[in-house]
Amino acid sequence: MGCMKRAVVVVCDSLRRDMMTTETTPNLLAVASRSVVFKDFSPVFPSVTRSSSPAIATGCHPVNHGILGSAMVIDEGTGPVCASVGDPDFVDRLRKVRGTVLFRPTISELLQDVGDAKIFSNVSAGAAYLLDPEGYGYVYHRAGSYGPGRKPVPAADRLDIAVGIEGDAEMTRRFCRDVIEGGVVFGTLWLSEPDNAGHNSPLGSPTHIAAIKSADRCVGNVLEAIAVVDPHFTETVLFVCSDHGMNSVRRTIDIAYQLVHSGFKSSYHSDDIVVADSGTSARIHISNSAKDRKQDLINFLNNQDWVDRAFSSDDLHDIGSPSCPGTSIVIAMAGDNVANEYGVSGMSDCAIGPDEVDQQIGVGQHGGAGFGEVQPFLFVRGPNLRASVSEAKVSLVDLAPTILEHLDVKPPRMDGRSLLPIMTRWAV
Repeated sequence: MGCMKRAVVVVCDSLRRDMMTTETTPNLLAVASRSVVFKDFSPVFPSVTRSSSPAIATGCHPVNHGILGSAMVIDEGTGPVCASVGDPDFVDRLRKVRGTVLFRPTISELLQDVGDAKIFSNVSAGAAYLLDPEGYGYVYHRAGSYGPGRKPVPAADRLDIAVGIEGDAEMTRRFCRDVIEGGVVFGTLWLSEPDNAGHNSPLGSPTHIAAIKSADRCVGNVLEAIAVVDPHFTETVLFVCSDHGMNSVRRTIDIAYQLVHSGFKSSYHSDDIVVADSGTSARIHISNSAKDRKQDLINFLNNQDWVDRAFSSDDLHDIGSPSCPGTSIVIAMAGDNVANEYGVSGMSDCAIGPDEVDQQIGVGQHGGAGFGEVQPFLFVRGPNLRASVSEAKVSLVDLAPTILEHLDVKPPRMDGRSLLPIMTRWAV
């Protein structure tokens, strides 16, 4: 079919930019050689996929789009509880609690009068659905696939795959057929690897390297598909990125247990203080009955060797994110730059809850601001863009306004800004 303006996003979940080599990622390096490479590309905080996906979709930081971590404290009428954002039903639960899922519109919503938006994701269901929770376009996921209005797609159109290498490969084939060859205006391909392998094996191990190679092959398949419909990238802008990196787990810390043991929390399952862990970060919700303990609790936490820093949510700007007025405390877990057995640097302590007692030591994790966690990558190839390296400080929140400008859609107020003026400064 003929060329048409389109935007394509490919996310290699958790791939660190310092783990790309000619052996493991030849396709990614080929993309980089013809793209604008952003050296200072950062994740959002917390550096988790469930906060990152709506950051890409809305162009806003977690405090402004409303998804504050891998788990969130919500009150469904019986008191505050910790709920997993990754569960398939989380978006429906959250909508019932506060009347909306996200506080800002998504790319899919903003493009509803322009053309189809199709999202293929093999990460957690919650992270997938948060890219378009109200169903303005299509979201394909192994837990359930939905079209406009969040209506289930026909059985023949479902994405019946498993997480991991084989599932990513099949999903990529579908993406290339349905999105690239199908002439869709906006498409997102969110791979489960190497994040899936990283959470279950040491970083740099043969299993992890195989997953990185798998993600690279998927990127290669997308490039081949684009070469058929728009070989010179006349109308297509392609974003290839990761949402965050990973550190290795040094220790596991049950924060709720620590707070009970130290006298701040009434009992392990009490709701006066509720802990929502997000890997190497956590958020502590403090109820009205316990708010007089807040400053003492911050002081206590900052004296623990497993805490890098604990601070009020009012002070999120100190770690590069807008403030979030309220009664919660944010924790970035402690870590170091020590290398693991495969020579991959970066260790962090990991926050765990009652359902995560089997969290392994030595495997990959993220959520905080440790050495490897803040090493995502971003390559952008598109019309009139010269291969170059940009020193500009950019973030996940800059993707949405860039995509919308390319598609001639005026974005609403966003935290991010379009990168097109930066990239076209050296236009061919």
